[in-house]
Amino acid sequence: MFYYGTKINVKRPGALLIGIGLAVALLTGVSVAMATGTLNFSFRTIGLIAGMVMAGIVLFITVPVFSKAANSTKITGTIIDFETGEVTFRSSSGFRHRQAAYQMIVEYTLNGQKYSGIQIPATSTRKPEVGTPVTLLVSNNNPTDVMTPNMVRLNALITALFLIVSFGFVLIGIFAENGGGETQTIQPGTAEADEYVLMASLVGGGMAALFIIIGLIVSIIRGKKLALQALKTSGVKVACKITDVYVNESVILNGVHPIRITCVEPNGTQRIVKAKGGVGDFNVDGVIDIFVNPLKPEKFYGDIESYRTL
Repeated sequence: MFYYGTKINVKRPGALLIGIGLAVALLTGVSVAMATGTLNFSFRTIGLIAGMVMAGIVLFITVPVFSKAANSTKITGTIIDFETGEVTFRSSSGFRHRQAAYQMIVEYTLNGQKYSGIQIPATSTRKPEVGTPVTLLVSNNNPTDVMTPNMVRLNALITALFLIVSFGFVLIGIFAENGGGETQTIQPGTAEADEYVLMASLVGGGMAALFIIIGLIVSIIRGKKLALQALKTSGVKVACKITDVYVNESVILNGVHPIRITCVEPNGTQRIVKAKGGVGDFNVDGVIDIFVNPLKPEKFYGDIESYRTL
């Protein structure tokens, strides 16, 4: 969703959690190394750590974009609509300005299949012209995952700039004198240092592991969900007649209950579709459109919004 003023949308929450976990692990490692005396907090240390951390962050963010671009097919699509919002920026004089920003909505044909209403995940202050051809990079793994060559170029520019800055920090770390002195307050080898190392390892390492594990779980679940949703444009549409509706009234979250819908395709195949709502939202003999993966029929996407009564 495109919010006015700010675009609040975490595209990869799993990756964000993993990144936080890695950052916590790095800080814990530095803290433990300082407590054991293997790392002194000097100008040289600051430069080396800052450069490596910055390089790691920028590569963590930008490499997936290059990987996706390399595994994409270049085609020509058409702009059919756009979504309008605003971006806020501050000028050198300190004044805040608002400017219209746009996200393109396109359609294209790939391998004989037409895809329409696909929104490009990037904003521009230049208003798109409906009907204008546009070059697109379509993911070979998900035909609804699209970006433009300009997005890749911008990614390359950001990568180059930040890597140059990172390299500068590393050079400072290599050639700088070990000025700044030591800031250790714990004497390495003492009982106090051993206790600190143990507690920092348990707390920091535990937090880092927790973030990374949760991030991996979120990434796997989200990846499977997005893959199923992609079937709405690439799968075979089938009308599935509802034969049973189970509402778990013992569980309620944000005013809705988990619902398990059992439906049957015209060929007799039974499907289980999960939804959320209340008692009476879905009825037996209603119909839900499902989109089946023609290569793996066991994979399907249940379009809850398509529910209709006969």
